[in-house]
Amino acid sequence: MLIKLREKIRNQRGFTLVELMVVIAIIGILAAIAVPKMSGAMDAAKIAKIQADLRIIASAEVVYFTQNGSYVGQLSTLKTADLLAEVPIPPATAGPYTVNTTTGEVTSTFGGKTYTSNGTSATPLNTGG
Repeated sequence: MLIKLREKIRNQRGFTLVELMVVIAIIGILAAIAVPKMSGAMDAAKIAKIQADLRIIASAEVVYFTQNGSYVGQLSTLKTADLLAEVPIPPATAGPYTVNTTTGEVTSTFGGKTYTSNGTSATPLNTGG
């Protein structure tokens, strides 16, 4: 019985070079399809983070305005006033969060669009031009 097992092992062959090349080509094609889709998902995640941060900052702005009668000039003021645990940091490729001291609106730009804490958060601002 042990002899038959040894014969089976000796008679087995590995993969041919052509079979390995076909498998590598298939993996390459699948990777080429997946990579662009993942970069789109990364952009969608960054936009979702910006929108969430803007909602959090807007809520803190409303509380600050209610307590003080004016809007903050710097986001660090919201942290000092204990309205934010930490000042949100925008994604690396997005613009900084800026505060309009007249309206309390907070904005950030990403991918050529400006996202705002007022109104629909995914709508680009009308820049008049």
